Amino acid sequence: LLPFTITDTRTKRQGAYLQDQISLSDAFMLVGGVRYDKFEDRVVNATSYEDDDITFRTGAIYKPRKDVSIYLSWSQSFEPQTAASQNGDVGGPFAPVTGDQFEGGIKTDLFDGRLQANLAAYRIVRKNILQADTSLPPVNGQDQLRPIGEVTSKGFEIDLSTDITANWVALVNYGYNDTKITGTIAGQAITNAVGNRFANAPKHKVGFWTRYQVPAIDAAFAVGGEHVSKRISLSGQTVKPYTIFDASITKGLGFAELMLRVDNMFDKVYAASGFSAQSGHFPGEPRTFLAELRFQF
Repeated sequence: LLPFTITDTRTKRQGAYLQDQISLSDAFMLVGGVRYDKFEDRVVNATSYEDDDITFRTGAIYKPRKDVSIYLSWSQSFEPQTAASQNGDVGGPFAPVTGDQFEGGIKTDLFDGRLQANLAAYRIVRKNILQADTSLPPVNGQDQLRPIGEVTSKGFEIDLSTDITANWVALVNYGYNDTKITGTIAGQAITNAVGNRFANAPKHKVGFWTRYQVPAIDAAFAVGGEHVSKRISLSGQTVKPYTIFDASITKGLGFAELMLRVDNMFDKVYAASGFSAQSGHFPGEPRTFLAELRFQF
C-alpha cells in the first residue's frame, strides 16, 4: 500500500476593506481602496502559522464616450497558503503569497450593445508561490513543497462578444501569457532558475463559444472550444498542446428547463498539467455527459 496521512487542520480568516470611487467629471473617475487581512492556520498536534497584512489598490477610468472606457489599475494581493501546506511533513509552515498587479486596457460596448470588444494588458509579480520539489521523495505520501522566490507574468487578453442576430450570439477570446521565474531562494533544491518558464503556464489560449436560439421550439443549441498551447512540467518536460470542444442543448419544458451537455465531445486524450518524469502528467477530463433540470418558482 502507498503511504498516506490524515491531517487535522483548523483555519481562521478575517478581513475588512474600505473602497471609494470619486467622479472628477462625467468622463473621469478615480478608485482607491485599502484592505486588512489576518489568518491563522493550525495543524492539530503540530505546527501553526499566523500572519496579517494591509494591501492597497488604486485605479483610474476615462470615458471619452459613453460606450468606451479606458482604465489603469494597480493592486496588491495577500493570499495565505492552504492549511495543509503548513504541515511540517511537506516543509511548512510557509509565508503567504504576495503580489503586485498592474493592468491597463479598454472596454467597449458598441452598436447599442451588440458588440463588446475588450483589450487588457497586465504585469503580475507574485512571491512565495509553492511548488512540489521533484528532487525529493514524498514524506508520508505527501510531496515536499518549496516556495519559488518570484514569478512574473506579462501578457494581454482580447475578447469579442457579439449578437450576430436577435437569436444568435458568439464570443471569441485570445490570451497571451509570458510567465517566468524572476527570483529564486538561495540554497533551494528546486531546479527552476531565473529566466525559466513557470510550470504549467501556457503562452497561448484561444477560446470560442456560440449559441443559437430557436424560439419556435423554445430551444437553444451551443458549441464551444478551447485551445491551450504547450507547457512545461515541474521537471521541465514538454506538455503537449490540446484542443477540446463542448456542446449543449437547452429545451424549455414549460414547467422547467432541461439542459443536455457534453464536455470534450471528441474524447480527446490530453494532459491538463504536467508533474514530473516519475509521476507523469495529470490527465484531462474524458468525454463527459451532463443532464440538468432547472425549476423556477
